[in-house]
Amino acid sequence: MRRLVLLLPVLALIIAITPVSLAGNAVVGTGSAGSCTQSALQGAVTTVNNGGGTITFNCGGSPHTIVLMQQLRFDTQGASYTLDGANLITLDGNLTTRLIYTASGLNLSLTVKDIRLVNGRAISDAPGERAANQGGAIYSGYNNSLTVQHVHFENNRAQAER
Repeated sequence: MRRLVLLLPVLALIIAITPVSLAGNAVVGTGSAGSCTQSALQGAVTTVNNGGGTITFNCGGSPHTIVLMQQLRFDTQGASYTLDGANLITLDGNLTTRLIYTASGLNLSLTVKDIRLVNGRAISDAPGERAANQGGAIYSGYNNSLTVQHVHFENNRAQAER
């Protein structure tokens, strides 16, 4: 019995210091169109990159466009992500950036649904990015899973083979 009493604090300490990666959901916006920005969306991506989760939007009841100046990067090993636009959200790359990127070789899954992806553009080779000229709207790296459901693609571009 004495050994058990001595081991309990040690076990509690091990549990307390062991990093745990938990999936977390994130909502972009606080109910108004003005609250749904690239910064808010990037913050939501950061949240779900701590183990996976679902990103939804609260931008008011009308259709809303978020213009991106950089791609949304999903990059957690083994995570499962969902990006759900609820048929109200458009992501617009303004022909300057790809919209969505999943890092290769991480065995992650991404579901993109009920959203419009427009004006994405993958151009030139960025330092350290093998897929810089592939996937105008979405690049899904090898060993990953991509599911698209009710997604409207419009005017997305990528360069030809290198």
